[in-house]
Amino acid sequence: MYHALEIAKYVIDKCFKEGAPVTNLRLQKLLYFIQLESYKKNSIFMFDDDLYAWQFGPVVPEVYYEYNMYGGSPILLHYDTLNIKLNDRILINQVIREKNNTPIWQLVKNTHKEGGPWFITVNEFGLRTAIGKKLIMKEAERV
Repeated sequence: MYHALEIAKYVIDKCFKEGAPVTNLRLQKLLYFIQLESYKKNSIFMFDDDLYAWQFGPVVPEVYYEYNMYGGSPILLHYDTLNIKLNDRILINQVIREKNNTPIWQLVKNTHKEGGPWFITVNEFGLRTAIGKKLIMKEAERV
């Protein structure tokens, strides 16, 4: 299992190299879908950090604050990400391929869907609270 920041650096590097750099908001959505897909495919989480229910969907605060100086601009950075295992890179790349061209507000809407982890967390505990890993596990089983 990785730290979310390691996965974020891989995503940033991959998207930058492909000429489609991500914003912090898109990065947060991709991290959520990577976590979901990892549990769905492998029954383990890709990273150990908690996701929190923020206004525009799930967020890993440490990652958000690392890149918040970019605001809504693309993150134009290059990282050495050789520490990510091949099978994990394949899964991450798949999520990037599937989600990186989706309009950002559609991704936000997808993370806010009724009955989903973000929705349940916000309605039961309020914004800026941790999304329980069990909710993500249930969501992975549903999709």
